[in-house]
Formats: sequence, C-alpha cells, structure tokens
Amino acid sequence: MTDRNETKRSEADVGTRQVRGPKRGATIAVVAGLAFVVAATAVYVFARNLTGVVPALPRPAFDEKEVRAAMEGFDKGDAAFEASPEEQVLADLLERIHMAETDASALANRGTIAALVEEFGDKARQSVARGKERFLALGDHLAARFGREFTRFSAVAAASGVAAWGKKSREAEALRRAGGAFLERSVERGLVDASGRLRAPALTPVVLFKSRWRLLAGLHPDEGFTPLERKARLDFVAAFSSPDGPERRLAAAIELKRLDPAYDDVLARAVILHEAAQDRAALDLLEKAGEAGRDDPVLRSFARALLSPAR
Repeated sequence: MTDRNETKRSEADVGTRQVRGPKRGATIAVVAGLAFVVAATAVYVFARNLTGVVPALPRPAFDEKEVRAAMEGFDKGDAAFEASPEEQVLADLLERIHMAETDASALANRGTIAALVEEFGDKARQSVARGKERFLALGDHLAARFGREFTRFSAVAAASGVAAWGKKSREAEALRRAGGAFLERSVERGLVDASGRLRAPALTPVVLFKSRWRLLAGLHPDEGFTPLERKARLDFVAAFSSPDGPERRLAAAIELKRLDPAYDDVLARAVILHEAAQDRAALDLLEKAGEAGRDDPVLRSFARALLSPAR
C-alpha cells in the first residue's frame, strides 16, 4: 500500500514537473526578450550620444507683460490718431496694394502691383519730407488696425484652421484689406501654423507691418522702433527667413545677442548654417567656441552630429 502511494506521489510530481516545464520556458523567453529590448535601447541611446543631435534653433525670450504693454500702447496710439485727407490717400493706396496681392488677376500681371508700389513709394517719400514723425504715426495707426484684424482672424482659424483664409468670411476679407498676403506668406514661412497659431510673440505681426511701411518709403525697417520691437523683428528674420541665403539670418542672430545677452547666438548661427547646408562653416563655428573655452554638451552633441558619417 505504501509503495502504491509513493508511486502515485511520484507520478504526481512528474505531472507537476511536466506542467511547470513549459511555463518556466515561457518565463525565460519573456525575460530574454526584455533583456534584448533593454540592450537594444541602450545601444540606440549610446549610438545617439555618439553621433550627436541637431538642436532646434534657439529663440529669444519675451516677457509677456512687456508684450502686453506694447500691444496696449499700439491701441492707445491708434485711438488718438486722426488721418488727414492726404494721409488717407496714402492709406487707401496701401489697401489697393494689399488687395492686388491677394487678387488672382492682379497676381497674373505683376506690373500692376509694381506700379502701385512705385506710386506708393513716391507719395510716401513726399510724406516723409513733410514730416517723418507724422508719416511713422500713420503707419503705426494702420499697423494697430492690422493687428486687431489678425487677432480676429486667428480666432476663426482656431476653430476651422487656416483654410478659413480661402473662404469669403468677413474676417478673411478684413485681414486681406489690412495686411494683404501677410497670412499666406506667414504660413509658407512657418510663422503661422496650420491651426492659425502664431509661432511668435503677439506683437510680431504689428511689428512686421510697421517694418514694411518703413521699407516702402525707403526708410530703415527699424526706424523709430523700441528695443522690444527690434527684438521681435530680428527674431522673425532669424527664425523664419528663407534658409537658402543665410546672411540676413546670421546678421539677425548677432544683433539679437546685442539686444539680449542671454540669447545663444553661437548655437543659433551654427543651426542657421546647417539649415543652409553649410555644415563645414557650422562646425568651424562650434570648434572656435570650444577653443574659446565654452564647454557646452549641446554644442558638443551638435558637432558630433555634423561629423557623423550618416550625414
């Protein structure tokens, strides 16, 4: 009897071992798989650290209170301004340019827009000769109006996307009259994303309008600007100008450093050169920074990325 019971226990033990065997194998397989994933991740991270990473272009910091105060200042100046009949002629002419910029038939005939711009330039220079401060005030008045229209349209775009630009909405029409092809150009350059979100401080559209107003009259684009306005314009030039010709962007980065000592112009210029397919020049810049004693892991990683054979 005892022998029979021992035989049953022995068979039960064998059965248990037979059942546990596959489970144990599966457990080992899972552990081995996890170990492989961990090892592969470690190799990827190690390789990434070896090859380096191309960083994003640094952007200057803007104080929200300063930006808000500037926007309020634009509106106050606008409310206090009354255009003379001669000034209204100039404002109407600019609106004609804006509408031509967004009109298919006018765009097909570039001479139409060129003629309007030439006419505006002549009248603008005459206005400057009569009184530059008054001419700039008129531009600031129109820029503030454009800023309000852009804000209104952004609210529409937030609900329906930038596709609302092509619709005959009141907001789209008002924005065309106030700013011409500003939105289309901004989308092309990445200043405004597909949802209509502005990728810059709120004062940037107003500042860009004011810059264009000055340029059309043959003035410096920063004429009469505050440091904050200059910073916003330079930020736009450095971040959103065409990457093909980096000279303007490089100059803007250097100027930003003078306005904002915290701005990393070395990294900015290296990224700008890389985006212009000038990796050798970017690497030289990073190497000079290292030789000058700057020990920055971001710059070192960027240099490794530029030296990577995969590039």
